[in-house]
Amino acid sequence: MLRLWNARSGSVAAEFAVVVPVLVLLLVGIFDYGWAVGLSTKLNSAARAGLQYAMKHPTDSAGITYAAQNATSDTTMTVGAPALFCTCGSSTATPVPCTSTCAGTTLRYYVSLTTTQSYTPLVSYPGIGGTITMAGSAVIQVQ
Repeated sequence: MLRLWNARSGSVAAEFAVVVPVLVLLLVGIFDYGWAVGLSTKLNSAARAGLQYAMKHPTDSAGITYAAQNATSDTTMTVGAPALFCTCGSSTATPVPCTSTCAGTTLRYYVSLTTTQSYTPLVSYPGIGGTITMAGSAVIQVQ
């Protein structure tokens, strides 16, 4: 009986069988997270590319959308309609009609743009679901 208790044959295989699934799940999670961060960066960069065009042509919605769409070779990305808005003060101030006059401060014009794309992780994680809609956005002052 003591001999069976001290036997070590097969213990490495058993430990391997326990550890490998955990390591594989960890690696897949790292891959999914890295892919999602890369996608988020791409979406934000595309939105900024569209707004770089908006600096020269703030009312050319088609041109802004075209610039954002062509900033990446990915055809599955969706570019929202650019939004022109105005504030009296900073971009975080309450938007006002662009025909307004601002008492004591200047009227500032901004353009915002949002890009979206669906992302399906390799593994369906609890609480996250299957497909995730990722979004990138940017705001720029044009005048």
